[in-house]
Amino acid sequence: MRGPLRGRDRAIGIVGVPTSAGAHWVGQERAPGALRAADLVGQLEGAGLRVTDLGDTPLAIAHQSPSSRRAQNLEAVLGVIRSTVELVDRALQADLFPLVIGGDCTITLGVVSAFASTGADPGVAYIDGSPDLNTPDDSPTGILDSMGASHLLGLGDPRLARVGPTYPMLAEDRIAFFGYTPEAMNPAEADRLSEHVARGGLACSASAARPSVGASARAIGAALAARAGTIIVQLDVDAIEAVDFPGANVPQFNTGLTFAEACQALDAFVDDPKLGAIVITEFNPDRDRAGEHAGRLVRAIVDSLRQG
Repeated sequence: MRGPLRGRDRAIGIVGVPTSAGAHWVGQERAPGALRAADLVGQLEGAGLRVTDLGDTPLAIAHQSPSSRRAQNLEAVLGVIRSTVELVDRALQADLFPLVIGGDCTITLGVVSAFASTGADPGVAYIDGSPDLNTPDDSPTGILDSMGASHLLGLGDPRLARVGPTYPMLAEDRIAFFGYTPEAMNPAEADRLSEHVARGGLACSASAARPSVGASARAIGAALAARAGTIIVQLDVDAIEAVDFPGANVPQFNTGLTFAEACQALDAFVDDPKLGAIVITEFNPDRDRAGEHAGRLVRAIVDSLRQG
C-alpha cells in the first residue's frame, strides 16, 4: 500500500456498502446506488481523478428483533463489517484510495479494521451529529449505529469490539470527534465523551467549531495526524442540520453544522497529507425523493477530493 491520495498519481477505489443493518429503519441501503446515480463516478473523472468502481458488499436491511433489544441486528452488522473489510482490502491491495459509500456508520469499523490489518496505524476524524459512544448496556434504543465509536475504542459488545485485528481497534488518542451536538447525547454518552477528553482524546462540537469551522477542523485534524499514521475521514451526514440538508437518516432540526460548514470541515480534513480514506455514511435516499441532495453530497465529495 502506497501513501495517501495526492497529485492525481493514485486512483480512487469506490467501495459501496448498501446496508441499513445497524440503523433504525430501512433506506440507507440504497445510498450507494443513489450517489452513483447522481454521477459520482463521472464527476470524479471530470475532476481529473482516475476511478475504479469495486462494486458493493452484499445487501443488508434493517431488521429489529424483540430477542436482541440491546444490540439490534448484531449478526447482520458483523457480516457487513467483514464484507467491508474484504472490499476495502481489495482496494488497498490494488493501490486504490478507498472512497467508501454507505450505508449506516457501523461500516467504519470495517474500514478501520482493513487499515489496521496493513499496519497503517489509523486514526479517525469522526464528523458526526453524535459521537456514537453508546453501548448495549446504556443505549436507549439498542441501535448499533449509535455505538460505532464505542466499539472502535473496545467498549460494548465483545463480538463487535474484537472484530478487528487489534483490540481495541483504536486507542483513545486515535479518534477525533467533530461537529457533534451535545443535546443529541444521552447522559451516559455525554459522560463517556467527557472521559475521552480527560484521557487526552480530541473533540470539538459544532458550536465550539464556530466561527471558523474550517480552521477548527484543520487544527483538530493536525493534532490527530501528529498521533496517527493514516487518517480515515468519516462524514456522517446527520452532523448537518436537517432544514439545510434533509438527506440524513436521523434528522436534527436547527442544530449541528450547516451544509456549507460540513463542506468546510470535510475539505479541511481531506487536505491532510496523511489522508488514507473517506467514508460517507447515514445518507437516506428516502428523505431525498427528487435526488437533489444526493447531487449536493456528490459535488461536496468531488470538490474535496479535487483539492487534494
